[in-house]
Amino acid sequence: MSYQSSGLSTPEDVITAYQRIDYFLKREVMGGASKRIYSTSHIYEIATDVGFAALAEALAKLISEGRLERLIRVEPHLGEGIADFQSLDDIPNQIENWRRPGEIVQVLPEHLRVYYRLKK
Repeated sequence: MSYQSSGLSTPEDVITAYQRIDYFLKREVMGGASKRIYSTSHIYEIATDVGFAALAEALAKLISEGRLERLIRVEPHLGEGIADFQSLDDIPNQIENWRRPGEIVQVLPEHLRVYYRLKK
């Protein structure tokens, strides 16, 4: 059984993912990084050909180094983020949707998206 099919990551995969993401982030910073928040799928595309476990380890390292921070965004309607939180424990059961005045959103798991933000 291979590492990827077992869900495990090899040290080489973690290094590869880290280096690809690191290179991308350095280019973003040097270029002025007009976009400073990245979806998990965008980051995964950058770290192609590695498993999710290697990606998670590489992201954890970048977060621990202070290069990235993870945020959890409430998006009750596709692409309409209404609030960002640092952890699941911080998310209330209901949030007023400032994009649609008067709408109170019952926060459900399908409303949550994970993003990564460059640390300033």
